[in-house]
Amino acid sequence: MILFRMFSQIRAGRVARNLAWLGGSSIITRILSYATLVVMAQRLEPDGYGLTVFTQTTVTYFVLLADFGLGIYGTRELARDRANAKHWAATILSARLMTTMVAACLLALYIATIPLAPLSKSLLYLYGLSLPLGIFTLEWLFQGLEEMRYVAIGRVAQAAVYLFLVVWFIRDRHSLMLAPVLLAVSMLVLNATLGIAFTRRFGLPKSLAARLPVADALRQSLPIGLSAIMIQVYYNADRILLGFIRSEAEVGWYDAAYRFVLLFTGIAALVAQAILPRLSALATHTHNDEIRLALRLAAKIMIYAGLPIALAGSMLAVPLVTLIYGPGYEPSAPVLQIIMWQVFTVFANVAFAQALLAFDHQKLYFYSVLSGAMINLALNAFLIPRYGMIGASLSTMAAEIGVLSLLYYFATWKVGRVPIIEPLAKAVLACAGLGIAILVAQSVFWQLLLGGAAYVLILALTRPFSEQEKQRLL
Repeated sequence: MILFRMFSQIRAGRVARNLAWLGGSSIITRILSYATLVVMAQRLEPDGYGLTVFTQTTVTYFVLLADFGLGIYGTRELARDRANAKHWAATILSARLMTTMVAACLLALYIATIPLAPLSKSLLYLYGLSLPLGIFTLEWLFQGLEEMRYVAIGRVAQAAVYLFLVVWFIRDRHSLMLAPVLLAVSMLVLNATLGIAFTRRFGLPKSLAARLPVADALRQSLPIGLSAIMIQVYYNADRILLGFIRSEAEVGWYDAAYRFVLLFTGIAALVAQAILPRLSALATHTHNDEIRLALRLAAKIMIYAGLPIALAGSMLAVPLVTLIYGPGYEPSAPVLQIIMWQVFTVFANVAFAQALLAFDHQKLYFYSVLSGAMINLALNAFLIPRYGMIGASLSTMAAEIGVLSLLYYFATWKVGRVPIIEPLAKAVLACAGLGIAILVAQSVFWQLLLGGAAYVLILALTRPFSEQEKQRLL
């Protein structure tokens, strides 16, 4: 009976329920997306597939400019003012209409001025179809309402439709031009799914002719939009410089290790989507003590989760790389040993980053991310020519540590003090047991199983949460 009551409480928790929807849909969409990637890579052949990746990645920066941080801003404001969903839908739609027009003009200017092959330019124009479709995406709205089931259903529907269309229409390299069109069709499915859910609940949005705070929305979302671009800069700059300065093989080895890390940092992104609206609601309706408790609890959970993953991945880098990618990717192992620690820094900064965004300190968030981009670019320019992908790994970790330090400092200063020495010490102590188990066990399976058990047992003995935090957790 006690266990049933505890389960009922957890199931009823809004954040836990949202994480369950996002986590479940993430697993399904990742499987569908990977299947789509394999089909396209096989049928378009390496040169055709590489061209689609290049052009789509290029357009991504213009998509970020079109979004302008309005998605996160809309999520935050709607979490505070849920009674006016139609008002915020119209406001964000109007603002996105303006930013998308600017982004589309800049994309057209880029295509016209950069010397590219005609096929590349045509693909850039077609992938640019994602710009106007992004205007009507309502994921941010349902995130603000903390109703992630609609977001989850929409994402799965989009991924499934895209896979079906690719399997059906992409036959060989001559089908290359269809790829961006099929992606646009799948985005229409996502927009239609969320649009139907919105109109059934709220009716049509307010008239765009109504007086809306568009200018204020653009002003407040600017630091968030610039932050998203800076994050992409220091996540992608290393691979671009490696390609120019070193060799394609090093880019492949480095990217293989980085893809493995992204599997885990994606979990942190899901948590961020789930807790931002909750923190935003607390920012306007809750006493400071409750806010500090929520922030401290979120920081503890992410530290306890991130540190063992980083340690295990770093210690088992060689067998993991050869197991997943094959013997030819053994040079990726030293890279993975370094950048696997990004899992810890990304997990640890989630609570502080989302707290700054929730409490209207997006400028401080931008300064933190901007510092990471500057550190990464400066160190990459110095280290990559000398040390190649190892230098790129060190640059990435230096940038991550700098960003985490600033986010923690700003969040503690502006939102509330969050003691992290004690939970970090408990996590380190438990990781000692994890590390010993990995050294003693003989296979990856037993290393992970015994190491995980040792970590959980030791951490439980240290009493990682106070009684008040346990009640809040439930």
